[in-house]
Amino acid sequence: MSHTLDGKSVVITGAGGGIGRATAQLVAAKGASVLCTDVNADGLKETVRLIQAESPAVQVVGEALDCTEHGAAVEVITRCADAWGGDFHALVNVAGVIMAKPLMEVELADLERVFRVNLGGMLVMSQAVAPRLTDGGVIVNVSSSTARSASPSLAAYGASKAANAYLSRAFAAELAERGIRVCGIGPGAVDTAMPRSIMPPGAEGERLLEAAVAHTQLIKRLAQPEEVAAAICFLLSDDASYITGSTLWFDGGASAAH
Repeated sequence: MSHTLDGKSVVITGAGGGIGRATAQLVAAKGASVLCTDVNADGLKETVRLIQAESPAVQVVGEALDCTEHGAAVEVITRCADAWGGDFHALVNVAGVIMAKPLMEVELADLERVFRVNLGGMLVMSQAVAPRLTDGGVIVNVSSSTARSASPSLAAYGASKAANAYLSRAFAAELAERGIRVCGIGPGAVDTAMPRSIMPPGAEGERLLEAAVAHTQLIKRLAQPEEVAAAICFLLSDDASYITGSTLWFDGGASAAH
């Protein structure tokens, strides 16, 4: 199974690095045109450059966009769809933020910030793209393994990702009449800047990250962004045509171990 995406067009948020960039690169390599969005304009430019070098035959556009701004999202989606001469076939909601803070220290402003991006961004982009999504299209939302287990200092983040997984189910139910599939994917620790942003810098942070993975997962290493991207591409493809409303827990066995 090649999970080909030939002739498709895909919107990817959080494409300025990490899982979003890896997904954009792989989707393009599999033949899809890609609209990449991110608040990180420099990272977005690099993603577009990489895709243009690796997959010169496909269309790729980078748009600096805050995924929580509904009006701006609708404008970008409409303009790009009109320029490409048709609606999109898929949306991948990757954009997210992380926060590490003991629950007793979490302020309402902290909760609002994390939920605004991790849940609100997914809601806003799904609302913006769905009217320009072909019947039979696909939405994939990136959740997290922390949605399924209580992690010290990651309660607010985990709660936002649990809500993200719930909205995947709810969107699947609401969009089923159009044949639109909505799936989630819940990665464990991935070799990106995000988990490192809550660790001490340098060797000590790497040691703590490795120890955390070793104590919580059956596969005792970080996932690579390209591995997560491959799973996302499966969910986007016709090979996953019978999957909707489900979240794939791509967590190195953390769910089984706990």
